[in-house]
Amino acid sequence: MNAKLVKTCIALLLAGSAVTSFAAMPEPVDPRAVAQMSMEERMQQSRQLREAMSKATPEERQAYREKLRAKMDTLTPDERRALHQKMRDDWKQLNPEQKERFSEDRRSLVEGLSREERKAMRDERRKAYEKLSPEERKKWRDDMRKMYHQRHHHFHDMRERYHHRHHHLHGSGPDATC
Repeated sequence: MNAKLVKTCIALLLAGSAVTSFAAMPEPVDPRAVAQMSMEERMQQSRQLREAMSKATPEERQAYREKLRAKMDTLTPDERRALHQKMRDDWKQLNPEQKERFSEDRRSLVEGLSREERKAMRDERRKAYEKLSPEERKKWRDDMRKMYHQRHHHFHDMRERYHHRHHHLHGSGPDATC
């Protein structure tokens, strides 16, 4: 009986460790290494991370974000600015479809989180924002406004193209004959 109990405990431990190792988050990649990756490599990494996060517990995801924040905190302000600028330059080189695919990957990553986790991430961003210098805060706000307007114009253009095609295909609109 005792041997059977020991075997059962060992089996449970092995099964538990297999599940834990399956759901374990990867170690965050150094931000400098990420900046050296191509956008395709970054998108692939993003997909792998999203898959790992979907299998991880909230505690594992939190631990991952803390490790990532610690790696970001090792960067000097000059390194951080240089990496940010490189990422922005790389982003500008993408075509609209690539930008949308990358944005969709990021959105789906966040949508996979619980409400509490999204709130924790907002709090983390707020704290990071508070650490910025006044110049960095202004630049961040300007960048966010610019990004919002670009996205707004992109969706406006898409809506206009849809309406134009819809009216053209269905014979409605100013060119339609009665």
